Amino acid sequence: MAQPKVDIQIQSGGLGRSTQVADGVAGLVVTGVAATGLALGVAKRLFSLADAEDVGIKSDVPNLLHAWTQINDFFAFAGDGAELWIILIANTTTLVSAVGNSADDSTPLEKLLVAAEGRVNVAGVSMGRAAGYTPSLNQGFDGNVQAAVGAAQMVAEKFYGRYSPVHIILDGSYMDPAGGYINWRQGGTANRVSCFVGTDVAGARVSCMGKLLGRLASIPVQRNIGRVKDGSFMADAYLTSGVSVRSLTLGALNAIHDAGYILPRIHQGIPGVFLSDDPSLVDNNDDFSSISRNRVIGKAVRLTYQTYVLELLDEVEVQANGRISPTKIGYLEGRIENAINQQMVVNGNCSSVDCTIDPRQNILSTDRLEIQLKLIPVGQLKEIVIKLGFTNPALAT
Repeated sequence: MAQPKVDIQIQSGGLGRSTQVADGVAGLVVTGVAATGLALGVAKRLFSLADAEDVGIKSDVPNLLHAWTQINDFFAFAGDGAELWIILIANTTTLVSAVGNSADDSTPLEKLLVAAEGRVNVAGVSMGRAAGYTPSLNQGFDGNVQAAVGAAQMVAEKFYGRYSPVHIILDGSYMDPAGGYINWRQGGTANRVSCFVGTDVAGARVSCMGKLLGRLASIPVQRNIGRVKDGSFMADAYLTSGVSVRSLTLGALNAIHDAGYILPRIHQGIPGVFLSDDPSLVDNNDDFSSISRNRVIGKAVRLTYQTYVLELLDEVEVQANGRISPTKIGYLEGRIENAINQQMVVNGNCSSVDCTIDPRQNILSTDRLEIQLKLIPVGQLKEIVIKLGFTNPALAT
C-alpha cells in the first residue's frame, strides 16, 4: 500500500469550454493525371504548395500544370498552414461523374469528403482539360450542368445528414451565354451548391477555383466573398466564356449575376477586381441563398452535434408530474448556448443564439428530446442608398 498522501487531481470542464471547430478547411476535386506520389482517385491532405510538389504535382509537368496552378492559387490566398484536401481525377472525367452521388461513396467528391472525416466545409471542382479538348455545350456550359448541380446537392444533403455540412462550388467551364444558361434564382432548389464563372487568365475556359477556395478559407464563415474591405480578388477579370469582364455591358453582367452565378466585377475608382456576390443556386427567398449563410449554419450544425453527442444515452431527471427537471433543461440549454456564444457570437459569425426546450415533453414514453435552436445572423450591406442634394440654410430659417 502506498504511503499516506494528499492527492490533488486537476479537473477539466468547469469553465464550460467547447470543442473547437475548424472553419476554413477546403476540398478540391481537380483534373490531371496521376502524380509520382499520388494516384488518381486518392484523397490527400496538404498544408502548403510544397506538400503538393513533394507528391509530384509540379508546374513543369504539363498534365499537372492545371492542378498545380489551382493549389498554388489556394495557398497564395490562404497561406501556408491552411488545410486543403485534394483528389486528382482524369481530365476526361465529366462534371457529373466528378460530383455524383453514390450508395457506396465511390465518386471523387464523396471519396474526398469521406477521407477528410468531416473536416471539409467547402469544396470546389476544377475541370481543366487537355489541349484540343472539344466541349460538349449544354444550357450554356460544358457538360450537363443541371444534372451535376442536382448530384452535388444530393451529396451535400447526404453529408449534412452525417453532421459534416459542406458547400459545393462547381466550375462553370466553357461558358456560352448564347446557349441559354439556367436562371437558378427563379425556381432553383440547390441551396448547398454554387457555380463560379470567373477566371484571371485571358482566354481560359475554366474558373480560377483555387483562388476562390483560398478566399473562403481565409475569411470568417459569415463573410461575403465579395466584401470590398478584404481587398481585390485578382488583377484582371474574364468569364469562362473567354471574354473580358471589362468588355461587357453592365446589363450583360447583371443578367449573369441575377441568374445566380458567381462572377468577377469592377468597382469604379477602386483598383483590382472583386467578386459579385456569394449566391447559391436557389430561389432568392430561400434562407440559404448564399455561401455565407450556409457556412454559418454549417458551423452551428457541427457545434451542436459535438455538444450534444456527449449527452447521448445520459439519464434525464424528471419531476413527480413526469416533466423534465428544470435543472436538466437549464443544463442542456446552457451547453449549446455557451458553445455558440464562445465560437460564433464572439467571433461575429452570428448576432445571437437562443435555445429552448419544452419541459412538457413525454421523455419517459419516447426517449426523445426536441430542442429548438435559433440563430440571429449578421446582416450584409448589399445595397447602400444615399440621398444627396443641396440645401439652402437661409430657406430653412
